[in-house]
Amino acid sequence: MSQLNKWLRENFGYSKKEINGSIILLFIISVLFLGVYALDYYRYASNEYSSEKDLELLDKWAAELQWAEDIEESKEAPRQLLALTNLERFDPNQVSEAQLRQMNIPPYLASNWSKYTSRGGRFYDRDDVLKLYGMDSSIFEQLAPYLSIANTKPNSDNTRPIAEGKSALVKETARLIDINLATAEELQTVRGIGPAYAARIIKYRNALGGFHDRGQLAEVYGLKQETVSTLWEKFDLNPANCCVKLSVNTIHLDSLKRQPYINYNQARALVAYRDQHGRFASWNDVAEIKIIPDSTIQKLKPYFEF
Repeated sequence: MSQLNKWLRENFGYSKKEINGSIILLFIISVLFLGVYALDYYRYASNEYSSEKDLELLDKWAAELQWAEDIEESKEAPRQLLALTNLERFDPNQVSEAQLRQMNIPPYLASNWSKYTSRGGRFYDRDDVLKLYGMDSSIFEQLAPYLSIANTKPNSDNTRPIAEGKSALVKETARLIDINLATAEELQTVRGIGPAYAARIIKYRNALGGFHDRGQLAEVYGLKQETVSTLWEKFDLNPANCCVKLSVNTIHLDSLKRQPYINYNQARALVAYRDQHGRFASWNDVAEIKIIPDSTIQKLKPYFEF
């Protein structure tokens, strides 16, 4: 050490006191460096991937992931119940209710389908089938490859022949289209009705199960009264084409709550009352549900049966 002190004094001019201070400072720096290294090593060692804490966290994440997968599988499960059978190419405008049931089409949908075509309704393309009241997207996806529609779309007034000698008023009346059978394209021939309003009218008509009163057209959101009046100049309402009736005693809550004339709380009360007291025999039984006013019952009557 004395030789080092002598060399430092001779070459750098350090005093003995300065040399001793530098040695002490160097020792402190070394201790601090080793301390920081030791602390980092301790932290790393205490956070090993295989620690019980980390394993518990990984188990929790795995359980949450499995739970999410189970939820997704349960959401898809109902679609498996709608698997169709005996599928062959067919014309949706010519198929019978019996044939539809052979394909495992739900009875209510097969009935709605048959009533629609028997009353003059026509499907002009595959997407029209999806608009059928009660049609589920999972059923349509299975049917789509087998739909074969003949070219029957009317392209002139010749499809509605008018006897010669009739007055202009009779001819105009004969051209009127039933609002319950009108396509989006036919609705758009009215001034003020574009694709959005036409789609809105059809959506509301399907949700109802068909129009049975002229005043219902004014219930379509955003439709102006003058537009409604113009619509009735070109379209008619045939009560025979309304309405698609559903069973009060079998309808599911998910379907009932989509009916525009009943809100969710009323629909839930009706189903709960039915589950508790059994089948309804008449509308008098439904009237026992105090949350459902008589005005709502009167609106629902054309669309439900017992």
